[in-house]
Amino acid sequence: FSYCLAMDNALLFKFLPSALPQTHKSGILLALGVGILGFSDALVPLVSDEVGLGQFHFIRSVIAIAGVFWLARATSLSLWPQSWSAVLARSAFIIIAMMLFFGVLSFLPSAVAGAGLFTSPIFVLLILVVIYGARPGWVRLGAIVGGSAGVWLLLRPDLSGFTPYHMLPVIAGLFYAGNVIATNRYCVSESPMCLLFFYFAGIGVLGLSGAVYFTFFPVATDTESAFMFGGLSSISLSGFGWIAIMALLTIISVWMLTAAYQTAAASDIVVYEYSYLISAGISGWILWGYALGMADLFGIALIIGAGIIITRLTSVTAVSD
Repeated sequence: FSYCLAMDNALLFKFLPSALPQTHKSGILLALGVGILGFSDALVPLVSDEVGLGQFHFIRSVIAIAGVFWLARATSLSLWPQSWSAVLARSAFIIIAMMLFFGVLSFLPSAVAGAGLFTSPIFVLLILVVIYGARPGWVRLGAIVGGSAGVWLLLRPDLSGFTPYHMLPVIAGLFYAGNVIATNRYCVSESPMCLLFFYFAGIGVLGLSGAVYFTFFPVATDTESAFMFGGLSSISLSGFGWIAIMALLTIISVWMLTAAYQTAAASDIVVYEYSYLISAGISGWILWGYALGMADLFGIALIIGAGIIITRLTSVTAVSD
C-alpha cells in the first residue's frame, strides 16, 4: 500500500491505453475511483450491528488520516490551509452531508442513498440562482423538474414503508452542494490533501463526540435509527478489519480522484462520478440481494440525466450573468 501511495500520477496513467486522450484517461480513472467508493459504501451493513455511526467515523478517520499523511508526503502536497475560514466552511458542509448519507446505509441500498446524494447538482443550481443571482434558463429548469421526479420515484412517499429517514440522502445532497460551491469558489488554491485531512479530522472528532454523547444520554431507537444514534461499544476484530478495509479503499479512491482532477478540467470529467450508482447498485445486489425495481432504475436515470444537463450547461454558461 505504501508503494502505491508513493507512485507518481504519471506512472498510474501508464496502466491505461496510451492512445486515449488525456481527458478520457482521467475520466476512466475517476470512474474507477468512484466505483471503489460505491463498493466500499456497500460494506457498511457489515459493521452497522456492532458500532454506531459516530464510532464508525472515528475509527475510519484515524486510519484514513494516517493514509493521508503518507499520501501528502508522497505527493508533496501541503496539509496547511491558505484560507482557514474557507476550508472550515467547506469541511462543515461535506461533514454534515456524509454524516447524513452514511446514517442511512445500514437500511437503505447504497445505490438509492447515492442517488439522493447526487441530487447535489440540482441544489447547486438552486443555490446559484437564489444566492448568486444566476439565470438558469428553461432547459436547466426542466432538468430540475426531471431530477425532482426521479427523487420522488426513489422515495415514493405514498408508500407505507416511507419514513422521514428516507429523506436524509436528499438533505445530504443539499449540504454536498454547499461543499461543491465552497470548493469551486473559495478553495480553488487549496491542496487536495489539505481538504481531505480537514474532512477526516472533522468527521472523526464529530463522530467521537456523538458516540460519547449517546453513550451517556442514549435515545430510543428503531431499526432504521439504531446505527445513527449508537453510542460507544466493543467491536470485534473482524468488525475493525472491515472498517480498516473501508478506510483504505477510501484513501485509494481519493488518490485516484485527485489524480484525475489534477489532469483534466472538472467540467469535462465530472459526469464520470455517476459510475458510483452503477457500482453501488451491483455491490448491493451481490452482497445483500438489493434488487432495484424499474421505478428505482428510472428514478436514478432521471437524477443522472438532470445532473448531466445541469453540469454540462453550467460549465459552458457563466452562472453569474
